[in-house]
Amino acid sequence: MPRYLISFNDGDMTFPPQDLPQVAEDAHVVLREAKAAGVWVFGGGFMGYVSTVVGVDGAVRPGPLAPTDVYIGGMSIIDVPTIEDAHL
Repeated sequence: MPRYLISFNDGDMTFPPQDLPQVAEDAHVVLREAKAAGVWVFGGGFMGYVSTVVGVDGAVRPGPLAPTDVYIGGMSIIDVPTIEDAHL
């Protein structure tokens, strides 16, 4: 079955700090449902990052992307039959 990566831009979802417990629980409900359905593969979040490249010589260099204020804050990989299913 195909696997799809769903990414979440950092900062796209903003809410008052006091709503965090409910937002977290709602996210966990979706995660539990995906696991129960057998489509969950992997997921995780990121706390800011700087893009770097490790060359074949082992040297670490900046890049390949120009610095930006927009970056991926998290992602999920799911295993579903079609892209339409991934969008559900």
